[in-house]
Amino acid sequence: MDWTLLRPGRFFSNAMPWARMLQRGDTLHIPFAHRPTASIDPYDIAAVAAEALVTGDHGKTRYELSGPEVLTPVQEVEILGGLLGRSLQVVEPPVEAFREGMLRSGMSEDVVDSILDVTSMDERHGAEVLPTVPQVLGRPARNFTDWVRAHIGLFTEGESR
Repeated sequence: MDWTLLRPGRFFSNAMPWARMLQRGDTLHIPFAHRPTASIDPYDIAAVAAEALVTGDHGKTRYELSGPEVLTPVQEVEILGGLLGRSLQVVEPPVEAFREGMLRSGMSEDVVDSILDVTSMDERHGAEVLPTVPQVLGRPARNFTDWVRAHIGLFTEGESR
């Protein structure tokens, strides 16, 4: 049996929880806010998966996936704020507070520890733009600005400004 393994890094959709924070004001509390990553649009992950499934040309292949640019969450917030016309601020909570919050939300200790292990790796881990999406799809990977534009309603619903 053939298989294709997709290994994406951080998703652009990790920014979705910021929408709730934006309803309360212009300050976002984001763990690891200064850690650079080459985040990816989930649409690109799905497109690579569909290509592998439909064509059958990718058997026994492991694809490391990334987006087209290296950004920190702080830089993503700057992009988001620019598109919203808001001056947003980022506060980075202590790692232990983030860990406790994940545990309180019902995540298992093993999952929480795995997340923290990955984020504590060398900052270059996950911060490399890889050629996989353009090679497989024949088009550039989508960037964060385009993802925000496509999902701007998530960040403006319930806004009282």
